[in-house]
Amino acid sequence: MFQPVRASLSEQGIQLTVATDEIQLDAARCWRVGLIVSELVRNAARHSLKHRRGSIRVTLNRSGSSVSCVVCDDGCPASDLSEGRGRRLIRGLTAELGGTVQWKFTQCGSFAGVRFPVITP
Repeated sequence: MFQPVRASLSEQGIQLTVATDEIQLDAARCWRVGLIVSELVRNAARHSLKHRRGSIRVTLNRSGSSVSCVVCDDGCPASDLSEGRGRRLIRGLTAELGGTVQWKFTQCGSFAGVRFPVITP
């Protein structure tokens, strides 16, 4: 029998805030963006906040012909900042969108920014 997993961010004391523009993307691009955002939030909760209370903010905005996605948190950087599977997945999906990704880690929080064109280049 299926047993649901109970591991939501709120149960970990993590507040998630999402602010987006209304952006229309084709299905092939949309699922990639969804997976990128999901992985960025997961990484913030798992590595930066390390299962402690804090906040994660997601913004998704359109500016002209490009989309910008930013995920930031108020955690601490992991002691090991090597690139793991999650970051490689994000890089690969972002490349498929024709975009770029960058990370910044500080003692006051982490930042991940993804920018890509609205349509396939």
